[in-house]
Amino acid sequence: MAVHIYISAHKSSFLNTYFHIFVLRQRPYFTASGQPVIW
Repeated sequence: MAVHIYISAHKSSFLNTYFHIFVLRQRPYFTASGQPVIW
């Protein structure tokens, strides 16, 4: 699942930034489809 999140987060610079914010704050990450993904 972590790999899927990593790929989805790096599809664009916006998601990339959002991904890093999620990692730093350890908050739920929402994929492009709008589904919440919690580690």
